Amino acid sequence: MTDRGCGHSHARRSDAPVRRLAAEFRRRRAYFSDDCRAIADLNLRNLRIACLLAGSLAVLPIALVPGMTPEPVHILLIVACALVVAVCPWARRTLSGRPWTAAAFCVGSQLIVLALVAYTDGTSALQAPGAFMQAVCVAWASVIVLPWAMPVGGVIVAEALYVGLAFMCKDFVLAQRDLYSALAGTSASVVASQLATNLRVADFEARERFRDLSLRDGLLGIYNKGALVALAQRYFESASHRVTACIVMLDIDDFKTVNDRFGHDVGDEVLRAMADALQRSFRSSDVAGRFGGDEFMVLAPGLIDRRVIERKLDEVRLRLEERCGKIIGRRVGCSSGAVILRDADATYEAAFRQADEALYAAKRAGKACAEIREFCPPAFPCERRMGEGDGETSPCNRGEVI
Repeated sequence: MTDRGCGHSHARRSDAPVRRLAAEFRRRRAYFSDDCRAIADLNLRNLRIACLLAGSLAVLPIALVPGMTPEPVHILLIVACALVVAVCPWARRTLSGRPWTAAAFCVGSQLIVLALVAYTDGTSALQAPGAFMQAVCVAWASVIVLPWAMPVGGVIVAEALYVGLAFMCKDFVLAQRDLYSALAGTSASVVASQLATNLRVADFEARERFRDLSLRDGLLGIYNKGALVALAQRYFESASHRVTACIVMLDIDDFKTVNDRFGHDVGDEVLRAMADALQRSFRSSDVAGRFGGDEFMVLAPGLIDRRVIERKLDEVRLRLEERCGKIIGRRVGCSSGAVILRDADATYEAAFRQADEALYAAKRAGKACAEIREFCPPAFPCERRMGEGDGETSPCNRGEVI
């Protein structure tokens, strides 16, 4: 028994690094795929900083060393950095929406500038070790973050060029010192790149958590009204007003009585029961949330089968009744109204009004009822929450109470 337990514990410990690496890989993949536009914009902004640093280091010796005459490579490096700095504002406006093009621009600029830095540092000061190659490499790896550590790859290529030029043009002892500094600079660049990536991933995850909190109802954990409306409007716009979907409005029956009799804590439990019933009964691809108070809404893209809709609404009601029976010892049901859109030329506002009216028709028919209607074309305008007499004559009121 003891040996087997130790074996399982050892297996778990040996698998832990693999699981951590897999988790880190998933985090980074999510960051680079979900935040690609922001990554492109930030990289293009930081590209200016890197080029300003490289250009300043090229100008610094000329300004500080008396009688030093700039060589053509110095001028070429300064001009290249100035061009990239000048082009970056245009690139941010043009390439932020094209992440891979922006990444190619950043990597191309990096290779050109670092190659010029390597040539300058490896051939200009033949009697001294390199002065600023490593600073530029570390800085570049710190400010540019791309998938597959592409900036580090650029640093490695530039360092290899730098070391090769040093052994070709300098004394062997000086070239050895440049080799050691290149190894140290490459190692520091890798560490700086990983730290920068980790910080960006952590910032992305924090922004995602705050964004998710702003979209979720604080009590129930499902979408709030603002998120529901925004997602529904976006879906209708993306469908170009040829919508195939179902919109459902739901309302808990006698919720005020439950609140008044059992207290708000019990009322909150009933709301949670409703949210849980919606999540269990509808698909994960459907958009379900709290519309306000004890009203809920579901947008189900592609769901137009009346029998399936009836079954789902029954499931919601039965799950709510069962859960409330355990919470307060009595069954609490819900009323619902649904509108089916079949390749409809519709706006969200028009579909919502008709679903809302279907809900109130169900409530007028009695508790724990559901009414399912077909979407009315725009030629038949519907009044929101109209009276019973008006509802009988409106073409939008044709439906079936179940």
